[in-house]
Amino acid sequence: MPRWLAIYALLFLASAALHAEAVLVPPGDFSIEVGPYTSVWIDEGSTVEMPEVQSRTFEPNPRGNLTFGFKRGTIWIRFSLKNPGPETRDLRFVAASPLVEDVVLYAVSHGTVSAQGGGSNRRFAERPIQYTHLTFPLQLAPGEEIQFLMRARSELRTDFPFILQSTGAFARKQTRELLIHGFYFGILFIAIAYNMVLFL
Repeated sequence: MPRWLAIYALLFLASAALHAEAVLVPPGDFSIEVGPYTSVWIDEGSTVEMPEVQSRTFEPNPRGNLTFGFKRGTIWIRFSLKNPGPETRDLRFVAASPLVEDVVLYAVSHGTVSAQGGGSNRRFAERPIQYTHLTFPLQLAPGEEIQFLMRARSELRTDFPFILQSTGAFARKQTRELLIHGFYFGILFIAIAYNMVLFL
């Protein structure tokens, strides 16, 4: 094997090992992009489910690109979170854009599997958290590490923000968005009212 090819292979393996590590939950308020810590496997025939998918070979995703466009089949995304702190952490995981039709987030911990679902195929009131982007509530006990596998199917564009936030950071983001939307619709209402007065 050429020397340059061997070096490239070692660098690739080192990068894969690095990005296979769990995302450490920092103290205080925070917002982290989880994309670079994920690995991806695409089931073209949509025939594999849990727990069989755990034995499949996932490709590391060090660039964090989770925009798949119009992708047929089932997209599986794997990542892990770890809480190194002494307190239980309640978190918010912004997983998918509003257009993704069917999403299930599986949590694997201590040999047990739990699941949360969502997507545009379900009513907005049925979402775990009522927010524009599909968002899941997560909780990690002190020292706990959990592996997550997310299954996504959609005939529309599939984009995944994959942002992990503290509850405080998530609440502030919601407040900012509400203020922006309120300002926008306020200006729109004034413009409509002004034009109606002109035509009276």
